[in-house]
Amino acid sequence: MLCLTPSAVTLRLQALEKELGQLLIIRSKPCTLTTSGQQVFEYLKKSQRLEQFFLHNLMNKSQAEFFKVVIASNADSLATWLLPTLKDVLINNKILLNLIVDDQAHTYVHDPALKTHLVSSLLNSDFVGP
Repeated sequence: MLCLTPSAVTLRLQALEKELGQLLIIRSKPCTLTTSGQQVFEYLKKSQRLEQFFLHNLMNKSQAEFFKVVIASNADSLATWLLPTLKDVLINNKILLNLIVDDQAHTYVHDPALKTHLVSSLLNSDFVGP
């Protein structure tokens, strides 16, 4: 939670847009990211993952916070093979999952979260950094 008023967020966004010389958000209902806004968003998410990975490895893993990963899955995969496949990796590497479950017919093109790359996935048994 940011604990900021909408006008404060708008002012900070406008200041960032002015500094970068790029429009980042199309102000419509709902707001959408411009191409430049998408690039900034992806950069910030990647930076966040790098920082999290760095802190996770720097600290003793027994004392480190959990490494947070978002995974999108359909309900069938979740109910059958996904969690058993990932269980050992999640436990050994202190990974906390945020699961997004949707219908398997829901595709990349139709899902705005997937379309804007909000979802990272970890689908193999080797823990790899961001």
